[in-house]
Amino acid sequence: MSFEIRKNQALAIPYMTLTKQNGVLICRFTDKLEIDQDVALVCTQARMDFCQALSYPVLFDLRGVKGISRQAREYLAGEGSRMLITAAFLGDSPVSMLIGTIFQRINRLLVPTRLFAEEETALHWLRNHYGNN
Repeated sequence: MSFEIRKNQALAIPYMTLTKQNGVLICRFTDKLEIDQDVALVCTQARMDFCQALSYPVLFDLRGVKGISRQAREYLAGEGSRMLITAAFLGDSPVSMLIGTIFQRINRLLVPTRLFAEEETALHWLRNHYGNN
């Protein structure tokens, strides 16, 4: 799948919106999204195309996600975490917090991760520890 990318602008696909903010990539998933392996593949390809082969610290906004399959988690924790410097997961419900916890404890990404309930705290952590490298 190919995406038309315009430098420094947002990219919206059916599953998420990508934006860059002060050296941090923000991935906001759509509401009520069920992430299976196909969705994970499309989202990863869109992220890599949008970043144009550059690595970023990334905020993954899980607040609208309803669920994620085991196959999607395994893919995202391995191959799907390429081109990340670090990852912050943002959650606000038991489901989104559980998904973030799974990525910290079971399907660990290849980069440092943390789970947050507040967006500004997550962005602060990403910028202070890994932003603008």
